[in-house]
Amino acid sequence: MFFGDAFAGSFFNLFATHPPLEQRIRALDPAFDGTFPEVQPVAADIVPGDAASHLSQGVAQEESGAMGLDAGKMVRHIGQPQAEHLHQASQTIGQMPRPLLDAVREPFSAQAVIFALLLSRDEEATRAKQWQLLQRQVGAPLYQEVQRLAPAALSLPAADRLPAVNLTTSAIKRSSPQQYAEFRQVVEALVAADGKVDLFEYCLRTVLFGYLDVFFGLKKPPAVRWRTTAAVAQPLTVVLSTLAHAGQNQPEDIQRAFQAGVQGRLEPAALLPKEHCTLGEFDAALSSLAQGSPTVKRDVIAAVTACIAADGRVTLEESELLRAVAAVLGCPVPPSLAAVS
Repeated sequence: MFFGDAFAGSFFNLFATHPPLEQRIRALDPAFDGTFPEVQPVAADIVPGDAASHLSQGVAQEESGAMGLDAGKMVRHIGQPQAEHLHQASQTIGQMPRPLLDAVREPFSAQAVIFALLLSRDEEATRAKQWQLLQRQVGAPLYQEVQRLAPAALSLPAADRLPAVNLTTSAIKRSSPQQYAEFRQVVEALVAADGKVDLFEYCLRTVLFGYLDVFFGLKKPPAVRWRTTAAVAQPLTVVLSTLAHAGQNQPEDIQRAFQAGVQGRLEPAALLPKEHCTLGEFDAALSSLAQGSPTVKRDVIAAVTACIAADGRVTLEESELLRAVAAVLGCPVPPSLAAVS
């Protein structure tokens, strides 16, 4: 789902146009009403036993939101998007509420999508504070656009929120540097409204700013510093410990998940206590891992995926953390883990 700079920031940008397709058509035909005929995707040639088997196996979705995950298949597809991934991306986009799908295509309304997604779902007091903040910090037209999009954003399934965030990057990068700086300030203020950063807020900031900050010159791409996995043992231990605690409840399961990640890569390595696995420590560890060579980054993704897949399933929390890792490392991950299960 998340691509490095060579892929313009996002798997979904494979479907983006610049400027949007409707705008280009209207330049040729002012009478165009924006309606596209329904079409069926052309079948792609797929190697038997590879993508075809992935699609036929399906995913065992549970009430808890967990799904099956094959770590080996995930790692093999990193950096190599397949035909089924494109199909899955188109399906994900097609299931988005129409107001959000239309809004992500323009800089102004794409910003409103991000603001709407950051509105608290669970705490009315926090949400009221965020509305007051928006009223003070953005102009009336943008405030009204957030109001229009808020119902769709608040009802969006949790698993679709990060894909929606990713869809906005192509439009937001067409903002001016000043507009982006102002947008960034509002995002930070909305996140800080309740005095804490939850997992989704952390992942949103990581995915969004990780690419756009480089694009707008606010930071430089990380230079290669580490060329062996052993050199990143400490930060990788932090990441694997955090994932193990996030995805498991029982001590033996936590230890098993951690060992699946370190096996053959960091041994011996010790699982960190849960109190040492904060988002702050996780973020600092990712910043260090981002300085790894391509080979090191691939090893990191393999370790992370093995850790998550130790129990044969992946929860929403694990999925979001995996996408955050991939975003920081600039490694493409399919738009849905179902595509590689």
